[in-house]
Amino acid sequence: RLLKLGEIGLRTPVSSKSTNDWTPVGELEEFADSAPPNPPPVDDLEMEQHTYAPLWRRGFAFVIDTAFILVLWFVLGNLASIVIVARHMDSTPEEVQAALRPLSIALLFFPFAYFTLFEGSRFQASPGKLLMKIIVTDTSGYVPGFGRAALRSAAKYVSGLVFFLGFLIAPFTPRKQALHDFIARTLVSKY
Repeated sequence: RLLKLGEIGLRTPVSSKSTNDWTPVGELEEFADSAPPNPPPVDDLEMEQHTYAPLWRRGFAFVIDTAFILVLWFVLGNLASIVIVARHMDSTPEEVQAALRPLSIALLFFPFAYFTLFEGSRFQASPGKLLMKIIVTDTSGYVPGFGRAALRSAAKYVSGLVFFLGFLIAPFTPRKQALHDFIARTLVSKY
């Protein structure tokens, strides 16, 4: 149950009835196919063998996610607008505007929620990242969790502030981390 909720990852050690010792969840038969594999450990000895996601792969994932977000924005925004306007047919334009304001605010935060919920879940990736076969982990290779994913999503705004330099530094860092990855202490890896 915890694996499905994203509270633990495939590398989390657990004690089970089949073994008398602590074993990573992913090595237990009943959980072997439950989620995308975690990347290899990233301690200093194995850092050279670890495969971090290159900028081009992350870029394509971002384009795919942006397309998903725009379609969802358009569909959900228009459907909600139609419902709100239909409920306020006899209202003044100012009242309709006031009724639409919460929807506008919700749509503004939609990309933040999209990335936070997907990357903090057991999938560890947004749909675009999954299609590009990359996942987000904490610096130890585990599921980042919703708190770290929320920090990462918020920090993306900082990465984009000055000509997207926070994103563009990724190819020049040892672990291919963008500024928001440094802030949230996360990695993006191929699987």
